[in-house]
Amino acid sequence: MKELIERLRQTLLDADISPEQAASWYFIGCSGQSIRRWLKGIKPNPMFRPSIEAGIEKIRKELI
Repeated sequence: MKELIERLRQTLLDADISPEQAASWYFIGCSGQSIRRWLKGIKPNPMFRPSIEAGIEKIRKELI
């Protein structure tokens, strides 16, 4: 899961978007506060893994 969060961090930097923008229902579908916690080292619930992966791919396709 740590590698996934590092990919998310890098994607946010590459796309120059905030956690709140990435958290929108269009990308990941969670709260910006959740993403900020994940980036600080709190592990996300495993049920979010597919949403995070799909969100990263969508952000990379559409914004980078």
